[in-house]
Amino acid sequence: KYYLEPKSHCKDIYDREVSRFKSRMTTKGEKLMKLNDKYFNSFIESEIAEAANKIKYRGNTSMPHSLKMEAQEKARQYKSEVIEKSQNVVTIPSEYLSLGILTKKWNTKMNDLKTKWEDQKAQALIYRRK
Repeated sequence: KYYLEPKSHCKDIYDREVSRFKSRMTTKGEKLMKLNDKYFNSFIESEIAEAANKIKYRGNTSMPHSLKMEAQEKARQYKSEVIEKSQNVVTIPSEYLSLGILTKKWNTKMNDLKTKWEDQKAQALIYRRK
């Protein structure tokens, strides 16, 4: 006669299935984080390009507050989506979708814009001398 302890057998099956579930949720969460990172970066780039087009020659190059607020809202939405869809299994790093990305890209765009203005000024001076 063989006797198998049902409690321990069921506990092993349960533990194995919980482990598989957590693994699947972690994988799903990590894929979603990568996808949302791409979405966030493309959102920032399009918003920065739109805001930069509104700046006049030698205009104010400080970042609009509305742009910062929109980026914060998008980041919050994407983070909550990851938490919801991965059932809070994935830990989100603090630097994930940070506003540092926005600041760096804004500064780069403004430096490019200022360089463009200086080139336009130099070209105008050359053309004026001719």
